[in-house]
Amino acid sequence: NVLATGSGFFDSLLEVEDGYIALCFEKPDFTTDRDVVLLKLDKNTGEKVWLKKYDTERYEVANFLVEIADGSILFAGETRNDIDLSDNNNVDAFLAKTDSTGNFLWRQTYDSGNLVEDEAVWIVNTGDSGFALGCYIDPEGWDDFEGYLIKVDSLGTNEWAFHHRPKGWNASVRAIASLVPTLEGNLLFLSEEVNLDESIVKMQLREFSLTGDTLSIFDLGAGDYQRSPNMLAFPDGHFLTFTLFNDLNGMIQDEMEDLINLDYRPLIFSKHTKTGEILWDRYYHVLGGDLDIHDICFVPWDGGFAATGAFFKDDATIDDSNTYILKLDENGCIDPDNCGLYMWVTEDGVIDQSHLLSVGINDSNFDPLKVFPNPVIDQLKVELPVDGEEAHFLIHDITGREVLHSGKLQGDTEYLEINVSEYSKGIYVLKFLSEEGKITGVTRFVKK
Repeated sequence: NVLATGSGFFDSLLEVEDGYIALCFEKPDFTTDRDVVLLKLDKNTGEKVWLKKYDTERYEVANFLVEIADGSILFAGETRNDIDLSDNNNVDAFLAKTDSTGNFLWRQTYDSGNLVEDEAVWIVNTGDSGFALGCYIDPEGWDDFEGYLIKVDSLGTNEWAFHHRPKGWNASVRAIASLVPTLEGNLLFLSEEVNLDESIVKMQLREFSLTGDTLSIFDLGAGDYQRSPNMLAFPDGHFLTFTLFNDLNGMIQDEMEDLINLDYRPLIFSKHTKTGEILWDRYYHVLGGDLDIHDICFVPWDGGFAATGAFFKDDATIDDSNTYILKLDENGCIDPDNCGLYMWVTEDGVIDQSHLLSVGINDSNFDPLKVFPNPVIDQLKVELPVDGEEAHFLIHDITGREVLHSGKLQGDTEYLEINVSEYSKGIYVLKFLSEEGKITGVTRFVKK
């Protein structure tokens, strides 16, 4: 049986000029043996054009494939062939090349010196006829994913490598490293930095030249602001990451649980610069369950991106699939006119729940909004910011229940008038949010 490698995008399915090439594997018997398979499909009909299987003596599975300018195909992954098997669990990273019709050309293996697991998960065409492999190392077999970067020439010969080792006792690394090229043609490597002796856990971006020189090291935050792979390069030179677990996520989730009895963690997407400056964050609850992300990809026809993966529900059945695709625009929004920091995606659409967070408005960092009259009976007049930025405005009562959500507000008028005549008597909170979902102004008003 030929099986698909995973529910990803261009890591396991490659679009070529006249069709698609799928990266698969075959289980030839009931042992642990696996063989890599490439399957080419016709672009118009989906029918098989050719299928090539690469028989090896032992286990070999690929994770990523790319096409280069001459039509040749490269795929990379993990292998137990031609390696040190003194430890029964050992696997090494490998890179293989075929021609445009899947005929085998060459194969190289790479050993970091660890005797458990070295696995390649990224291939980058470096523009100098060579390639870079983004790998992870699991030296103890305990899902400790140490970052490993390999630069090779046009024949797959190792030119240099970088190993991001954790520090301190019993360091546990949870994040598999990712690799993207920069606009300048360098390599940007995202991996986790751990030093339990000093209680440091953070994501780190290292930029390398193609000759292996370290050009820069940037931390994406420690403790309460970790970033996790994988990472996506945008044409504007900025980058996207996602994370499922961090302290900030936990605090926001705890607040949501207190407010509306939430049981599932959100997905978090972040766009950032090379130096780690966060351009925007987006929190999403989707499908009413815990979600995992297998892959994210850039969508060239509109400049946005998409994510795919699995979600987990106790009542999942064949008719209730456990895979999903989430399509977002270049600002991380499903609905551009209804997009803030924290969104729910339901069968009825997208609900911006940003207004529920931090209901107590005592933060002096927020600019106060000018409203009058206050107290108000029917028409509330709000003085708009003079900078003319587009924004959303939200009104909720003192318990956090949303009363009014404006959608997008054009910042081209001096004042905004809101009819509150039907509101119940009480205290209300008015917030302005930027396009990035950040609160830019806050005030309270009293409805008489």
